[in-house]
Amino acid sequence: MLTNLELLKFNLQETQFPYFSDSELQTLLEMYPTVDEATYEGCLIKAQDDSVKLGPIDTPSNEKYWLRRAQHFLRRVNKLKRTNQPVISMGRADGC
Repeated sequence: MLTNLELLKFNLQETQFPYFSDSELQTLLEMYPTVDEATYEGCLIKAQDDSVKLGPIDTPSNEKYWLRRAQHFLRRVNKLKRTNQPVISMGRADGC
C-alpha cells in the first residue's frame, strides 16, 4: 500500500518530471484534504510556461499537459463530492 506522499509523487510523475521536494509535497498534503486535491494543485503549479527558444533550438512548454492532468484530478474530486462517497485521506495517528 502506498503512502499519501508516494501516491502524490506517482500522480505528479515526480520520477519522470521532478519538480517538488519531499517537504513541498508534504506541505501540499497538509494544505489539501485529499491526495487528489493536492495532485490537482501540484499539476497547476507544474503548468507554468517553461518553453525555451535559443536561436534554432526550440523546446515547447509542458503547460498544456499539466493542465490536462489537473483537469483529470479535478473531475475525480468533483465526482467524489457529487456521489457523497467518503473521501479517505490518511493522516498521522497523533493528529499532527
